[in-house]
Amino acid sequence: MRLKVPDCFANQLSENSDLAALKKVDTATIDGASGPIWIDGAEPGDTLEVSIDEVKSGSWGWSMTEQQFGLLKNHFPDNFTVWDIHAGFALS
Repeated sequence: MRLKVPDCFANQLSENSDLAALKKVDTATIDGASGPIWIDGAEPGDTLEVSIDEVKSGSWGWSMTEQQFGLLKNHFPDNFTVWDIHAGFALS
């Protein structure tokens, strides 16, 4: 199975985004956890064993602190950083 997971803002941001773009996201689409994943035959309460054979990142990613979101809200000034990802390392 191949699983492609969007970011928590449902791909509203791009590698060209900035803090102004972050402030314009549609907060109704925010999903802090992607899923659920349907498994035929699984029932609520079942324990499933899963093997993850490979994880591949995209070519870029982002991180942020912002007054509305996350565990660090109101502790740091607003920040939005885009990262280039090459050979498993993130560079900004």
